[in-house]
Amino acid sequence: MFTFYIAIIFVLGSCIGWFIGILVYRLPRRIPLLSSPTCDYCNSKLKSKYQIPILGYIFSLRRCSNCFRKIPFHYFLIEIITPILLITLFLKFGFSLQYYLYSLLTILCITIFFTDLFNRIIPDVLTLPFIAVGILFSFWNNLGFIESIKGSIFGGAIFFIIAILYKRITKKEGLGRGDIKLIAMIGSFLGFKLTFLTIFLSSFLGMIIVLISKHYNKMFIPFGSYIVVATYLSILIGNQIIESYLKLWRI
Repeated sequence: MFTFYIAIIFVLGSCIGWFIGILVYRLPRRIPLLSSPTCDYCNSKLKSKYQIPILGYIFSLRRCSNCFRKIPFHYFLIEIITPILLITLFLKFGFSLQYYLYSLLTILCITIFFTDLFNRIIPDVLTLPFIAVGILFSFWNNLGFIESIKGSIFGGAIFFIIAILYKRITKKEGLGRGDIKLIAMIGSFLGFKLTFLTIFLSSFLGMIIVLISKHYNKMFIPFGSYIVVATYLSILIGNQIIESYLKLWRI
């Protein structure tokens, strides 16, 4: 039965990954989501067999059947990553309310990771409505309403203050409004402690990449992508990190 559950999550996850690929391309360009999938380059409709998650990329030989240009690899990558991350959550939380909430948050974060990475955009439709969703479901999970509100306000306020200070000091834009809304949404799902950890981890990851990028042609990754990675780490091992830290200082 356990293997059956894993297989179901993998199949559903790959289908969700297929849809995320559509969101990543269409949301920043404001293309209707319900229209038929098309080639990114020649806009020709994709054949049904090429729309099958994971297999479609293989069947197409990585090229559009009409214009023969290469299909971007990230579509295939998303269809692989999504079920793997959802299966990992299942292994930790089982079919609990936390699993479904964290799966929703993970799906949102995967979409945001790639929209921010490729287009420097974090669509409001992926953050603002789900602040309310995170707060609403806090009544039924272990987080609690007050903790959800604290996480959302704390995350948004910290980033808002940082953005203002950075702009005043450097006269340049640092954190965007999308980042502020993103961390507020994450805070409504994770609460105060894990949101604080997410901010710390994302900053730490960003610092490491900045140091590495000095040797690789100034590689640029938007901060929203670091937040997403840090969020997933917080979901999986955040509480263990916090407990270990407190034990280290005997708190």
